[in-house]
Amino acid sequence: VLNKDLEMNKIKLREEETKIIRSANQAMARQVRMRGMLVETRRQIENEEYEFDGIYDDYLTLINDCKTNFNMKIKLEHFSLMKKDT
Repeated sequence: VLNKDLEMNKIKLREEETKIIRSANQAMARQVRMRGMLVETRRQIENEEYEFDGIYDDYLTLINDCKTNFNMKIKLEHFSLMKKDT
C-alpha cells in the first residue's frame, strides 16, 4: 500500500510538472508574440514620424513661400504707388 501511494504521488507530481512546463511555455510564446508586436509597432511609429517630418518640412516651405510672395507683392505695390506719385 505504501509503495502504491508513493507511485501515485510520483505520477501526480509528473502531471503537475507537465502542467507547469506547458504553462511556462505558453507564457514564453505569448511574450515572444508581444515582443514581435512591439517591434512592429515601433517600426510603424518611426515610419509615421518620418512621414510627418516630411509633411512638416513641406508646410514650412509653403509658409516661407507665402511670406516671400507676400513681401514681393508689398514691394511691388509700394513701387507702383511711388511711380504714380511721380
